[in-house]
Amino acid sequence: MGFFLDIYVVYFARSLWRLAELLRSRRWDKSTATILGTYVRSDLYNSVSIDYEYGPSPKYASTFVKPFIFKASAEAYAQHLSGGMQLHIRLKPGHPEISVAD
Repeated sequence: MGFFLDIYVVYFARSLWRLAELLRSRRWDKSTATILGTYVRSDLYNSVSIDYEYGPSPKYASTFVKPFIFKASAEAYAQHLSGGMQLHIRLKPGHPEISVAD
C-alpha cells in the first residue's frame, strides 16, 4: 500500500512543480523547439522525458519531464511524439538558456 500511495504523492508534487513553472514563465517569450527524443521512465514514478533543442545559434538543449500515474498513459503519450516534431516553449528574457515547455 505504501508504494501505491508514493506514486500519487510524487505525481501530485511533480504536477504542482509544473504549475509553478508555467505560472512563473507566463510572460516569457514564446518559441518553438525541436524534439530530439522521448523516453518513458518508470523507476520511482511514471513519466515521459522529452529532450529538445532550440535556438538558431548557439543551440540550447533541455529536457521536459511530464509525470503520469499509470505507465500505460505515459507510453501512449510518448508514442505520439517523435524526434523532429515541434514543441512550444517559453524563453526567459535575457537568458535564452532557460526554457519551459508549454
